[in-house]
Amino acid sequence: MSLLKILLAASLCCHFLSAQEFNAGKETTVSWPDTANKHLKVYLPENYSPEKKWPAIFYFHGLNGKPGTGILQKYTDKKDFIIVSMDYYVKGIQRFKSFQESLDYTVKEYDNVIAARDTLSKSITIDPKQTLLAGISKGGWITANICETKLNDFAGAIIFLAGKQGGPKRPLKTPLKSGIPMYVGVGEHDGNFIPGVAAIKHFQKIRAQVTFEIFDGVGHSMPEEAPPQFTEWLNIHRPDFKQNIDTWLKTKLEALNQTEPKALLKAYRELRESPLLNKISKAQRSLFSTVLNKKLKEIPDFNKEIRAYQEFYKILHKETEAGKPKDWEKVIDQFKKLKERYAGTEFAGKSDYQIERATKVWEQCKAYFEKIEEQRKRIKRR
Repeated sequence: MSLLKILLAASLCCHFLSAQEFNAGKETTVSWPDTANKHLKVYLPENYSPEKKWPAIFYFHGLNGKPGTGILQKYTDKKDFIIVSMDYYVKGIQRFKSFQESLDYTVKEYDNVIAARDTLSKSITIDPKQTLLAGISKGGWITANICETKLNDFAGAIIFLAGKQGGPKRPLKTPLKSGIPMYVGVGEHDGNFIPGVAAIKHFQKIRAQVTFEIFDGVGHSMPEEAPPQFTEWLNIHRPDFKQNIDTWLKTKLEALNQTEPKALLKAYRELRESPLLNKISKAQRSLFSTVLNKKLKEIPDFNKEIRAYQEFYKILHKETEAGKPKDWEKVIDQFKKLKERYAGTEFAGKSDYQIERATKVWEQCKAYFEKIEEQRKRIKRR
């Protein structure tokens, strides 16, 4: 469907919307023809009032789901954000005849978001400068694909349980504004874990400011409670957000005043991975480095925890570039060396699962290349 047709379909909803009642703290069903479930869900925050404009999260649900705002209501504490749960044009997994067709479909879903925003803005007070795009699983893939060329049209983006799409080289368009915030959250045991890691550098190429969070011990599902780094990322977008960075940093640095290595690593990660770290000054960064280096010298086992953590991520980023069986062989070997070199650390323990996961990928990749080689030999013998 062309953008013109989308806008025409959206305009048919305007009369309906003008008569429809939207209430603070309530989810409303909005008719949205030509999509799989033929409706959207719109939630107004409990503190909503039409006298001011509100940030809005336009959210794509997971595979075979239906529009619903429940999980984001929970993660936002039902305040400060209008939530619009989008619908897809095609239910289930899309099958495309060509790479270009898949790109065209992405644009179609993007056009639908813009049409929904413009249509709803006639009835509720959406801040057009604070439009966030979000998605879980299938919705995360759609969100990521849209952001590759349309990130400039959003104040930020949220990718849950997905990441960088594989396959042919994808087109990228750098936004006019640098540092647009993106959040990527993925389960430690999720099949989309490595694509999630790959999204970090992928979107940094177009100058996005990426916050990456691993849901420890979680597979392909969302945490019951709002992930801590996501909460901090989301708070920055709240209308009346005020954060005293000095106070925040002081609290985080005070958490380093302990002696247990793993507890210190947890405190370090909460600071190092926080989106608020991007807001500290050079002087504050210097203070952070001074406190950290002093602690590393005082507690050698904390130093060991940090090194294992850093090495773990280096290996993951290396794996995102893998393409042949020998590449995964190197990754598996590096994880085994990490496990041996940093025995007893948290990330040495996490390496067990990564070795198991990477081994399965290596076996699949090896079988694929062996099959291709056998086909090549058969053709040659003809």
